[in-house]
Amino acid sequence: MIRAGSNNDLVDIIAMSSEFWEHTIYDEPLCSVSVMNMAKHCIEQNLMSVVEIGGHVVGFACGIKGPLLGNNAVATGTEIAWWVNPEHRSGRNGIGLLKHIEGLAKAAGIKYWNMAYMESSMPEEIKGIYEKLGYQQTEVIYSRVL
Repeated sequence: MIRAGSNNDLVDIIAMSSEFWEHTIYDEPLCSVSVMNMAKHCIEQNLMSVVEIGGHVVGFACGIKGPLLGNNAVATGTEIAWWVNPEHRSGRNGIGLLKHIEGLAKAAGIKYWNMAYMESSMPEEIKGIYEKLGYQQTEVIYSRVL
């Protein structure tokens, strides 16, 4: 079942974030309080979707809402994390999560929704999914430690 996330899901989201964190470039240790605070922020903005199977949350997608730089009357949203536990990636769990959070974003008045992918986690597969769903590449992000 795919549904909106709630504070009741925080323990599972923090656990999945720990695995997600391993795919990032960051060398700082994962701080569960930081994950909890970001997840709560996404939940408060009604931009948290979860996949629940057998009473356990096995995937989540979350994002944040803000004004469009060039026109504050228009809302934009950006995905913060999109994760499904590897053993539940077959089927349509990931696509279902993405479509669900798009629905939440639309309900929140967001006109432009942005998704990212990490070069370290199935980049060609994710890029293909985005393109099939009508996303177009608009920016590329480069990171560097200062």
